[in-house]
Amino acid sequence: MLTELYGLTDREAELAPLLVQGQPLGRVAYQLNIAEGTARLHLERIMQKTDTHRQVDLARLILASCPVV
Repeated sequence: MLTELYGLTDREAELAPLLVQGQPLGRVAYQLNIAEGTARLHLERIMQKTDTHRQVDLARLILASCPVV
């Protein structure tokens, strides 16, 4: 759903809900088996695509768009 709404890649769409659930970026990176720097890059791209500037804004947007994250 996030890929369709915001043009996220599959990996970005995997990462975003984990962050919305409040998990730290390091833990999300570990769960997805990617480097923390890669996770940070995905987060930056997600924020660009959703026109958000803070993770809390991203969380609000995603929760409003997809309440069953």
